This record gives sequence, structure tokens and C-alpha cells, in this order.
Amino acid sequence: MSTAIDYINMDAQKQATDEILSRMEKYLNGTQLYELNKILNDEFNKVTFTKKREDLHYDIESENRFVLNEFINMKRIEGLSKRTLDKYDYEIWKMFEYLGKHYNDITTDDIRQYLQYAQNINDASNRTIDNYRKSLNSFFNTMSDNGYIYKNPMTRISPIKYEKKVKKPFSDEEIEVMRLAIPEEDLLTRAIFEVLLCSGIRLGGLVNLNRNDLDFNSMTFKVTEKGNKERICYLNDAAKVHLKKYLKTRTDNNPALFVATHTRVNKQGVREPPRIMHNGIERRMRELSKKSRVENVHPHRFRRTVASKLIKRGMPIDQVQKVLGHDNISTTMLYVEVEQNAVKLNHQKYTN
Repeated sequence: MSTAIDYINMDAQKQATDEILSRMEKYLNGTQLYELNKILNDEFNKVTFTKKREDLHYDIESENRFVLNEFINMKRIEGLSKRTLDKYDYEIWKMFEYLGKHYNDITTDDIRQYLQYAQNINDASNRTIDNYRKSLNSFFNTMSDNGYIYKNPMTRISPIKYEKKVKKPFSDEEIEVMRLAIPEEDLLTRAIFEVLLCSGIRLGGLVNLNRNDLDFNSMTFKVTEKGNKERICYLNDAAKVHLKKYLKTRTDNNPALFVATHTRVNKQGVREPPRIMHNGIERRMRELSKKSRVENVHPHRFRRTVASKLIKRGMPIDQVQKVLGHDNISTTMLYVEVEQNAVKLNHQKYTN
């Protein structure tokens, strides 16, 4: 395909692609048609489009917002959480605002310039900037694959290197200090604490829990987490005891497992406590950190603690993967700090 052609709009590209696929349908099977579609999109991405500005008459901001909304809708269908969708929307729109260019005019140099600006203005770490890069990469790759973007500017943007530090789990002493710091009457915080500590559940899954997700007989509960995936998590005796104590105090009809301490009028016009959300739980963890003087108390550190404890007590890593709900075992390893002595002992145990 020619490397420079006059401007054609997105509809024309889609129409041409659809026409080719339609004409080849009787000669190719489904897999072959799928591959042909990918090739056509790849070839369009190689084109340098010469745009005649006097013929376009479009509002850049409106078209950028349109294509970003299309991306968000695609990701919503994939089951991403509202929090992740909001993150995508914020980070990609900030890029659009800074560059002030139509999404199809953005170049690799523009992306590099924006990432440099984001790092300087926020004094951000390489890890943070690489997270920005991942958001932009997801957007441009998705919209390129779906025919919205003619030339993907992310193809030559490499991952940004940063030091991957092993973050420490809570020690046994820190766990007991935090337990003692929770006031006896604060049954909500204690129940949340014990559920996090026994299950390693993600914060998103925790706030979505309902009372009917619990099964005290089997010591399990059902959770819906990233990508709207359902899985089974496990309770221990401490979590069971403190959940029951907390639930006995509930007089409302809200199906949520954990609710806020204030009330508001619901959709049925009834005043009741609303479901406690991410910021409510994070605030309680910050208060616990202050009271106990244990640093960095946040929900995700409980996941790290659960993983570390299970590994040190001999649970095979593939089973730890199941407990944490990871798709890839390599992700599980990022949460685990395994002492060399434990590795040596297990090596001897399994090889002798």
C-alpha cells in the first residue's frame, strides 16, 4: 500500500474493509477472514495520511471525546470496574488536553513529549509514568485494532524501566498491634480487617460483597472482582466470628455486606445506610494506621500478607494463585517475599 495518500475518513476505511471481507467470504473460512481483517488494519496503520484541513471542518475536542467514549464503552463491555474506567478516562483525556490534537494526528513524538511533561509537572516516578504509558497503550491499541486510528503512535514507545521493589507484608507483631488498636465497639472495622486478613480479597471485591454471598456452613463467600469474574474465597474462624457479631447489629434491609455508619434515602425512598465504598474503607485503614502506629496500612497490603503467609507455611504457589484470583502465576510471585532459607529447605524436601 502507498505510504502517502490523501485523507480518507474512518467510515470510508471501514466501508473498504467490509467490502473486501464480504467479497472474500465465499473463499475463506472464519479464521482466515479474521486474519485478513487484521492484515487490512495493519496495512492502514502503515499509511501516512496527508490530511487536507480545509476539507475536514471538524471539532477536535468533540471527536476526541467521542472516540474516548467509544473506548470506555468497549472496556466496560469487557467487564472492567468503574474505578478502572474512570482512571482510563482521566489519564487519556489529560493527554488530549495537553496535546490539543485530533486523535488521528497524534504521533510517537507527541506521546514521548506528553510523558516527559507528566513526569516533570508531577515529579512522578518511572513506575507512575509507565502506568500512564500502559493506559495510552491500551487506548491506541484498542482503537487501532477496531479501525478508528490509522497509524498507532504507541508501536515505538517502549516500556519505561523502573526498580521493582518487593513490598513487605505485615509482620505478626504488626497484625496483633492493629487488632488491639481497633476499638471494641467498632465491629465494622474489625470485620473488614479479619476478612481482608484471611482472604486477601481485592478492595473492589470487598465493597461489592453482599450478605447473601456468605456461606458460614462451608466457610466460604462468593466474590466478583476484576473483569466481573466470580470466584470463591475462604473464611477462617476469626473472620466468621466477627462477621456474625457485626451482622447482628444490622437492622437495615441493605443487601450490602458492609455499610457506612451514616444513612441516606435510597431509590425506594427509605432512609438506610449506603454500601461502604472504596474511600470509606481506605479512610478506616488510614485511621487504623494512625492509632496503631503501623505504617502503610491499606487493603492491598493485606493481599501481600496473605500470599507471604501461605507460601511460608508450605502452600504450593499454584494454589496461592487460586486464593488470590490471579490469571498468571507470574503475578502471584510479585506479592511474595520468599526467604532463601525457606527455598533451600523446600529444595531439599522435594529433591531428596
